[in-house]
Amino acid sequence: QQSAILKKQIKELSEQPRYKTDAELLKTIPGIGTLTSMILLTEIADINRFVSIKELSAYVGLIPNSHDSGETKRVGRITKRGNVYLKYILVEVSWMCIRYDASLLLAYKAAIKKMEPNKAIVKVARKLLNRIRFVLKNKEPYRINQGL
Repeated sequence: QQSAILKKQIKELSEQPRYKTDAELLKTIPGIGTLTSMILLTEIADINRFVSIKELSAYVGLIPNSHDSGETKRVGRITKRGNVYLKYILVEVSWMCIRYDASLLLAYKAAIKKMEPNKAIVKVARKLLNRIRFVLKNKEPYRINQGL
């Protein structure tokens, strides 16, 4: 019963003028429904505060951790910093997106040749984040295989 109430409240929130347009645009991306779109919108807030995809990726935490020492630069796993909720949601949605979007599937297949599946899906999540940014910045619905 509590989950039904919560779902109703999230749906009502998504229909408020502040979120309605962007929530509908995000739902054009395969794997993103009302709950996911509202998590993205409330956690990202204003997409325009991120000048570049690098800034947004850093905020989410989908960037590699670097271990620099003098002239030696080593890149490790993704950082533990960033927004844990967004990082988790984007990785989970990426698993869904590779089923419906051929260009994301190709990116996944290329990455899986070099690394294990869980690392490859993080690469896809970065691409998906770039597409989410495009949809929110340009106020255009997502088109599968648009090649961003």
